[in-house]
Amino acid sequence: MNGWNGDDTIYGFGGDDVLVGRRGIDLVVGGPGDDYVTGSHGPYPDDDGVSYGGDGNDRVSGGTAYGGDGDDIMWGAPEAYGGPGNDVIRGGRYIDAGAGDDIVNADFGDSTIFGGPGNDVIRADRWGDADAARDALRGGDCGAILVEPIQGRGGIRTPPAGFLGDLRRIADEASVLLIADEVYTGLGRTGHWLACEAEGVLPDVVALGKALGGGFPISACAGRPEVMRRWGASSGEALHTSTHQGNPVGCAMALAVLEVLEREQLIERVRTAGAAALERLERDLAGCPSVVEVRGRGFMIGIELDSPASALRVIEAALRSGWILIGESEDLRVLSLTPALSIPDSLLESGLDRIVELCGS
Repeated sequence: MNGWNGDDTIYGFGGDDVLVGRRGIDLVVGGPGDDYVTGSHGPYPDDDGVSYGGDGNDRVSGGTAYGGDGDDIMWGAPEAYGGPGNDVIRGGRYIDAGAGDDIVNADFGDSTIFGGPGNDVIRADRWGDADAARDALRGGDCGAILVEPIQGRGGIRTPPAGFLGDLRRIADEASVLLIADEVYTGLGRTGHWLACEAEGVLPDVVALGKALGGGFPISACAGRPEVMRRWGASSGEALHTSTHQGNPVGCAMALAVLEVLEREQLIERVRTAGAAALERLERDLAGCPSVVEVRGRGFMIGIELDSPASALRVIEAALRSGWILIGESEDLRVLSLTPALSIPDSLLESGLDRIVELCGS
């Protein structure tokens, strides 16, 4: 079967070297349950700037542990610890800004989330509206803005131009952190190392996962050293931990994936091939009665259809002919096209041919 949806896999079927960890336990440094991986990839090269975990949820919850100047800390457990004397902030339920479907008091797809003590999540109702973010911060009790640069499960929704830059400025003005959930969008998916780079925005903290291990479960929370060091030095206790945090095999996998991305120049390839694929779909699907919009960036493309039934029909027909598509958005009416970054040109063209045929039939 030709796998089309490769959001967990960077290199695809031919990437055996991605599965080879050339270095093992010596890569992992740090105290018990507080493991970091050395390396110089990405925008936060300092050794203290990356914490590795088992999956994307680990790192999203890890990212929300940092708020403002360290006094306003959000956490994904029933209690949060922050401020002088380890003051307890109550009511911090799990915050997931990935798709919006698991967010307390938030409608599906509203992935610009503001957390504050005593009020689990403060929601900006208009995703993509920077003024809503500014209004939500006026109370002064928020420690961070958590945003998905391009919504994945929410329907492959790209924000208005300048939105991320506006959030960066708003966060700086309010002295809070900007946290980017790049579990879906990061590591080349959009044709950039991070989707935020398209607007020249550097978040304070970034959550990574999915493609980081080329299919192996590993995630990372990367950030500015001065932010990550707010944990303080461990005297032996686990400051922040999960069962598989800092897994040596996962860390070796991640380093191999980063090496392949650079060596094969896959990110540059995705930027070019993704733009061409998007242009072709927009052209070939123009005037198709069932197609509402084609949108996306790089190898993260969404085709919104006029109904969930139309999307299901295309998904089932594609599966019968050997192509895997996923429905996104609240009612799954958006077809998600996220092929492996190394998909051969001929296979990419065949997939696009079939999708155009099915959407137009």
